[in-house]
Amino acid sequence: TIYVGSDQTYKTIQAAINAASATEANEIIISAGTYNEDITLDARTMEQKGNIKFIAAEGAEAVFAGLITIGYYEKRVGSKAWQADVAFENITFDQATDAKHSIDIQQCNDFTMTNCKVIGDGEYGISGTNVDNGATITGTTFENAAIQSAGSFGTDFLIDDCTFNESRVNIQSGNSVTIKDCTFNGILTDANVGDSFYCVRSNDNAINIENTTFNIDSELTEVAGEQAKWGVLWQRNAGGTKWSAEDITVNFSD
Repeated sequence: TIYVGSDQTYKTIQAAINAASATEANEIIISAGTYNEDITLDARTMEQKGNIKFIAAEGAEAVFAGLITIGYYEKRVGSKAWQADVAFENITFDQATDAKHSIDIQQCNDFTMTNCKVIGDGEYGISGTNVDNGATITGTTFENAAIQSAGSFGTDFLIDDCTFNESRVNIQSGNSVTIKDCTFNGILTDANVGDSFYCVRSNDNAINIENTTFNIDSELTEVAGEQAKWGVLWQRNAGGTKWSAEDITVNFSD
């Protein structure tokens, strides 16, 4: 176990990562505070580590305000794969100032996020490309910060008991995504005319939605143009892959 904080041995999260074991599982306990630093876990530039879990200290509000980059997208061209699991628990992620998202998952073994909060500015709070063995996000709130998946990040992906406030799930590639026990709260405004509004979108990917509520409030003052695509659920390509939905509630208000 490694401790990070102003009164701890390690003052920065990156220093704690650098000190983590290469062979054993690591827990990095984060004291209360806002950490304005970019964080990297990349086998090209640092020693491979064992599994790493980042946990806020008991009762502490730990805020990551920089960009977190995990792995290396071009790992297929050499032996540069990030072979460890990465997990976050009880952490708040606030949009990195110079980035479109807070977490950039280019490649890792497993990815887990539990009881976290992701705050964005309309872009993707989490953008993922390759996760070798699947990802799980549970008990997490997204505020104006969507999830975007590409590559295998959208395969064997579970999103469970999460709240999406003005936030979306965009599955561009991958397969076998389950969204269950979630709540989506979104507003349609005139600014969306000609753009796209959705809560869950995919290209042509299998998505199962269970026991989920969509609360949609409309502030439209005019009829949408023909090119505007509005839908709670939106499958961009009508391919052979099926969606399934069970126990869905959609509440519209105007």
